[in-house]
Amino acid sequence: MFIINNRDRDFDVHSSPLSNRDNRYDIVYGPVANDTLTTLIQRYHHGFIDDDALLREMKYVNPTEQYSFHTQAAISFLEQVGVTWLK
Repeated sequence: MFIINNRDRDFDVHSSPLSNRDNRYDIVYGPVANDTLTTLIQRYHHGFIDDDALLREMKYVNPTEQYSFHTQAAISFLEQVGVTWLK
């Protein structure tokens, strides 16, 4: 639901802990929504599948993981290492 709520442009319950639209979480870690996961989310959002089907199908998706930095406080902990071409 966290992924779905953050991708839904109409979602406006900013007080929900299942959303980071207000950047309450400095860092978010989780799966990258690849094409397969995005298709599942769209099918769920349009009512073609229910919660149980979404969760069942997500078990077969093997997405890569990502860190997402949402606040300046989180970004301040990053340190550039090993990349000289950016200088």
